[in-house]
Amino acid sequence: MKKDELAFFTKNSFSIRDYLNSENIYESIILCFKESILIEFVFKYQELICKLNSLKCAKSLFSLKIDSVTKSIFQSFLLYINASRNNEYLLRLKFEELFLSLLYSEDNAEFLAFLKTILNSFKLDLYKMFLYCQNDFENVASMARFSKMDMASFSRNFKQSFGISPKEWLDNKRFEKAKFLLEFSTKNITQICSELGFNSPAWFIARYKKRYGVTPKQEQKSKNLYFLS
Repeated sequence: MKKDELAFFTKNSFSIRDYLNSENIYESIILCFKESILIEFVFKYQELICKLNSLKCAKSLFSLKIDSVTKSIFQSFLLYINASRNNEYLLRLKFEELFLSLLYSEDNAEFLAFLKTILNSFKLDLYKMFLYCQNDFENVASMARFSKMDMASFSRNFKQSFGISPKEWLDNKRFEKAKFLLEFSTKNITQICSELGFNSPAWFIARYKKRYGVTPKQEQKSKNLYFLS
């Protein structure tokens, strides 16, 4: 790679080598992301679909020269990643900012082709995957019914596409929403558990602490303006 270049690698196809400049100094920023996040972005900006259909797939590795705007977005990641208490919502917004910068750049053909390469590797119907991201499902069985597949086939294909089981995906979505409600709503923990389908508040509290390092009550008291004393 050359200075100020941005490289893209598909999953399980990359290797990282150190290239030193004349001063023996090398610095890079490496970002890894789940395909499910990419799918949500593609669904959010659906005009992508028409563009992707007319493109050929790209190689599993390519690089491009980045402009000053995209470079500044990359550099700004460091401010959030190096913070003592980085905020996952802000990091997600920064990633979306980078996505949009590449999506709407003047020279975006290779980036779009790279997206198509990733999306074509999915085992589930792309349209259904978009709908997964905007629907709230009660359980894996309801997801399988929506997909018109039996549980075993659906679970296998889902894990091949998302890299995690549908149960893990459902839990991740619920905990993300729970975290948001704890930070920004006036609902108490019991109400949040009931709304998101957690059967036991005790189970929710234990899993939340294991996932985020704090209890739901601590999260609420430290970040929610309604509960600050």
